[in-house]
Amino acid sequence: MFGTGDPSDADVEAYWGGIEAAVAQMRAAVPWRKRVAARLSLRSVRRSRSTPSTTAVADDPLTPTPDPRPRRRWSRPSGEAR
Repeated sequence: MFGTGDPSDADVEAYWGGIEAAVAQMRAAVPWRKRVAARLSLRSVRRSRSTPSTTAVADDPLTPTPDPRPRRRWSRPSGEAR
């Protein structure tokens, strides 16, 4: 596409063979249940709380604005028993 000429069939096969090998190696590193869960997860579709809404109007006092503070997770003190 960006080169001066077309690559040979052998170069194309070698390139895609390397891609397929890399994908196979990545798949082997993750259990199948996690791969399925990642495919079904909608987490990447959800909008983050820290992302401002595109419909928010800055001058409108009734339009909620996102909280700029980072969310914190609760954690047990190290000495507390579970």
